[in-house]
Formats: sequence, C-alpha cells, structure tokens
Amino acid sequence: MIGIDYAKWRGFESADSEDDELGVNTTISAGMIGGGVLNFGQIFGPVAAGILMALWTGLLIRWWKQRKSLLRLVLFMLGAGLTFNLGRDISMLVLWPVIFGYCFVRLTERWATRRFGQAPQMITAVPPNAGPLHVVAGRLSQ
Repeated sequence: MIGIDYAKWRGFESADSEDDELGVNTTISAGMIGGGVLNFGQIFGPVAAGILMALWTGLLIRWWKQRKSLLRLVLFMLGAGLTFNLGRDISMLVLWPVIFGYCFVRLTERWATRRFGQAPQMITAVPPNAGPLHVVAGRLSQ
C-alpha cells in the first residue's frame, strides 16, 4: 500500500472515486534512471545511475568468480536477488542485506582461516588416474 500512499501524496488521487475503489488514478515507479534523477539531480542522475549499476554488476561478477567458496556463492545469490529491487530505487536501503551479508562472510572467513589455516572451499577432487568419466542416464561410469 506504500505505492498508493505515495501516489496520493504526489497528487494523483481521483476526486470522483467510488467507495470501493482505492482513489488513485496513477501509481508511480521511478525506475532505475528516474531513481538516479531523484537521488542525484537531472544532469548527473542518469550518469550516476549507470555508474552505480556498472559497479554493482562488476561486484556481482567478482562474487560469481569466487563461487568456489560456498559463502561467496550465497552472497552472489543474495545480490542477484536484490538486483531487481535496484531497478525500482537505487539506494542503500535496498543493499543493506548485502552489506550485512558481506560483513558476515568476511567474519566467517576470518574465523575459518584462524581456526583451520585457510577458508574451506567447494572443490571436486578427482584422482589423477581416473581417466575419462562418462555420465549415462544419471549414473557415473568410467
């Protein structure tokens, strides 16, 4: 209902609404470029929105390349899920879960390196003499 309230505050309330209607004739979603204009002004807004989305995409690519770590993979998945919300509003309000998640991942990796010597990784260990592997109908055969 926050979108309805926002539309009423912006003056898009219809005066001749019936009792069963919401009383709004237009709802507003600024979008990525519009969010940049609202946050950074008309001149630098679209450029700032583009730069922020490029930085966000670069960060997601970096976490995708670090996906051998299960924690980094989860961080990537959280960031990819929040990308859709960035299209509605580019603000730190959307990114707080990623910031807290990143702090959690860093603390966990630091704790793991202190305890085990290195952060645990998700790897597939194959013996050197295994030869070619073939998957047939869901079964693994050599």
